[in-house]
Amino acid sequence: MNVASPSAIAGKVAGQFFTPEAVAKSLVKWVVRMPSDRLLDPSCGDGAILAHHRSSRGIERDPYSTWVARERLPLVPIDNVDFFTWAASTTERFECAAGNPPFIRFQNFKGLSKAAATSICQANGVTLSGLSSAWAPFLVATASLLHEGGRMAFVVPAEIGHAPYAVPLLDYLLANFSKVQVVAVKNKLFPRLSEDCWLLCCAGRHGKTDHIHFSHLDRFEGSSVPPKIGIGYISGANDFFHLSPSQAAEHQIPAEFLVPTVRRGKFLTGDVIDDEKFSAWKAADEACTLLLIPPTKELPPAITRYLDSERGLEARRSYKCHIRPFWYSVPGVIRPDYFLQYMAGSEVRLARNDAEAACTNSIHAVQITDVQKAASALPQWTSALTKLSCELEGHPLGGGMLKLEPREASRLLFEPACGPTELFRDAIEVMRQWRHSAT
Repeated sequence: MNVASPSAIAGKVAGQFFTPEAVAKSLVKWVVRMPSDRLLDPSCGDGAILAHHRSSRGIERDPYSTWVARERLPLVPIDNVDFFTWAASTTERFECAAGNPPFIRFQNFKGLSKAAATSICQANGVTLSGLSSAWAPFLVATASLLHEGGRMAFVVPAEIGHAPYAVPLLDYLLANFSKVQVVAVKNKLFPRLSEDCWLLCCAGRHGKTDHIHFSHLDRFEGSSVPPKIGIGYISGANDFFHLSPSQAAEHQIPAEFLVPTVRRGKFLTGDVIDDEKFSAWKAADEACTLLLIPPTKELPPAITRYLDSERGLEARRSYKCHIRPFWYSVPGVIRPDYFLQYMAGSEVRLARNDAEAACTNSIHAVQITDVQKAASALPQWTSALTKLSCELEGHPLGGGMLKLEPREASRLLFEPACGPTELFRDAIEVMRQWRHSAT
C-alpha cells in the first residue's frame, strides 16, 4: 500500500506495501480509454501505476518514494508535495485517475494538509467523521480534478462495504458518477498486510446513479475491464427482508424502502425480467420485494415498528445480521444489467434486467462493461457453441443440476457455432446425459 505516515516509511522502502503489478496494470486499463488521456496518481509511491501509461502525473508526499519513482520514470512529472494542498490550488485536470491511497486515520493528518482536505470535501458536499480513513478524502479530492466523463479506479479498504464512515463518500460517488462498482476480493491483495483490500471503479464523472455494482472474486489475477460476473446480496434473514405486497401493506412499509428483487433462478423463465413480470408476481402475492434500509439511525416509525416486531427480533439474532454495523441494512445490493442462473436444470438461462431489480446470491449479477461488444455477443447466447460452453465450464450437482461459479461463468463463450451445429448439439446431449438432466 502506498502510505505516507512516518511509521510506514520502512515498509515503503522494503516495497512490501506497494501496489502489486497485476493490480496496478488492471487499474490503469480500467480507466484509460485513449493514449492521450492524462492519468493522475495522487499517492504514486514508487510509480507502480504510473509506469503503465505514458501520459501520467504523479503526486507523492514521501521524499524517498518520490526519488525512486523519478529514477524509474524520468519522463513522468512527479511532485514531492502534499496532495491535498496541491489539489486545492492546481488548475490541472485529468481524464482519469488511479491509485492506492493511504489508509491511515484522517484524524492523524495535521495542519495545512488536513485543512485543505476538509475544505475540498466540504466544497463538494461531503462531511467525513473523525473515524474516516485518509483514502476517503483522497477519492473526493481526486474526483474534483476529473474532466466531465472522467474515470477513476482505486485500491480501497474492505471497510467500504460496511463502515458507517464510508456512507457519505458512497453517497457522493453515486451523486457524481454514472457508474460505481466495488470489486470484493476474498484472498488478500497484500498478503503481508493485515488490512483486507478491495477495488473501486467509478466512471462518468458529473453523471449520477442510484446503485452500486458489486462483484465478488476469490482471487484477483488481473483484468482489462472490471469483473462483470458477481453474485447478489446476502440478506441474512430472507423471510424478514423479503416481503410480499400483503406483508408490506400489513406492516405499512413505505414504498421507497422496497426494491424489486429476483430471489431464485427458477424465476428466470424468459429472456427479460420487466415490470410486467413483476406485476404478475405481485398479483400472486409473491415475496418479490427487498426491504432496503439505509445505514442510519433516523428511520420512519413504520420501519422502526417492523424492526422491533417479533420477526425483527428474531432476524437480528442471525449471524449475518448480528455482525453488521447496522443489522437491518443489507449490504452488496446491486441492480445488474442481466441475471444469469447460478444453478440450472436442462438449460442455463440469461435474462435482461429491464425492471432495475436486485437479486440474491443464488443468481449471478452480470454487468455490461463494453456496450458494443455486448451488443454483438449477447445474441449468441442461444447458439449451440454457447450452450456447450455452459456445460463444459459448469460442473454437475445431484439431481441433474448444473452449477456455474462466478469464475466459470466469466469464461463462457459468446460465439456463433463455428463448426457443424449438429456436432455441438450431440455434445450437449452427451454432457446432459452424464449429469442426468432431462433433455
